[in-house]
Amino acid sequence: VSLKEAAIVLGICLGYGVGYAYSEKDGGWRWAYGWTLPASLLLLVGAQSLPPSARWLALRGKAVEAVASLAFVYPNDVDARDAAAQELAVASESRSNAPPPRLGDRRYRRALTAGIGVVLLQQFTGQPSVLYYAGAIFDAAGVGA
Repeated sequence: VSLKEAAIVLGICLGYGVGYAYSEKDGGWRWAYGWTLPASLLLLVGAQSLPPSARWLALRGKAVEAVASLAFVYPNDVDARDAAAQELAVASESRSNAPPPRLGDRRYRRALTAGIGVVLLQQFTGQPSVLYYAGAIFDAAGVGA
C-alpha cells in the first residue's frame, strides 16, 4: 500500500464522516462539499510553490533554471545537486540529437504491459470496488442511512 493510496482512503473516510455528520440537515450536502474547499486551496497553493521539473527544463535547453530547480530538491546536498545536474546535462545532450522515442517500440513493451496490467488490476480488485459496494457494506454493518 502506497502513501498515495492511504491518503485516498483517508480522504474517502473523511468524506463519509462529513457526509454522515450533515446527512440530517437540510442542504447538508452543501456543507459536505464546502469542507473540501480548504484542502483544495492548500493543494493549489502547494502546487503553485513548486518549481518546474529540472528534467523538463534541461531538455528544453534551460540549464540555469534546471540547476535552480535542483537546488529546491537538494537544498543542503551540493554533491547530489551537482551529480544530478551533470546527469541532466548528459541526458539533454544525448536526447537533442535523437528522434523522440515511440511508445510502441519493442523496448518499452514489457514495461508498458506491466504498467497497464497493474492499473487494470487495481481497478478490478481495489478501491473502486470497495467504493461501489460501500453502501451495501455500511448497511450490512448497521450504519446505513
